[in-house]
Amino acid sequence: MKLYPQRRLSSFAGFTLIELLVVMAIIAILAALLIPATGIVSKAKIQSRARGQISELVTAIDRYQAKKGFYPPDNKLNKPGNNQLVYELWGALSTTAAGVPAFTIDFGQGETIRSVPTLTTFFGTPGIMNSSAEKKEIDNFIEKIKMEKVKNINNDPNEPVWVFFSPSKGPNDVPDINNSLINLINYVSSSPKHNPNTYDLWIDVIIGGKTNRISNWSNEPERGVGPY
Repeated sequence: MKLYPQRRLSSFAGFTLIELLVVMAIIAILAALLIPATGIVSKAKIQSRARGQISELVTAIDRYQAKKGFYPPDNKLNKPGNNQLVYELWGALSTTAAGVPAFTIDFGQGETIRSVPTLTTFFGTPGIMNSSAEKKEIDNFIEKIKMEKVKNINNDPNEPVWVFFSPSKGPNDVPDINNSLINLINYVSSSPKHNPNTYDLWIDVIIGGKTNRISNWSNEPERGVGPY
């Protein structure tokens, strides 16, 4: 067995420790650089997704106005997130169930019956403007409603209330039928603050602990905003 001098062994061991410290330092530096970059990518993704949702709905709402001559009504109870855009943009068949006026909407997942009391409770309105007893007279302004874009916010599974939502966390999330918190897309047409002649449409998302507002009145996100 070959013996190394004590001095050389100590030097060898010390060199290995230095190497380890250098590697650890490099890893720490890379991590410090990577984490902010990841945050930037996540921020951009959230903003881009919200902007895409706004653009899609703006197109549908403008088509509605061009055909109807007015914009879809908003929530009459001053709850801009609880709006009937799903029903107005898709169209509903007006019916009568057990002597009670109701509205039927079918967007590929079976028909849901909307009773007047439920409409009043959630939307503050007795009916849907874009509705008719004749299916051929109902206008559709949105090509397809994907189920990952809408949620039911009514606890009664037999009387769902569908609303558009954003998958990103917001400052005022509300529970859906499964008690999962969802971020509603807000809409005001009766008294819009920013677009007085048309409508305000916006999504509030949390980025970096602050509320960022993605809207149809600003091309840039508004950061650190408060209530509408």
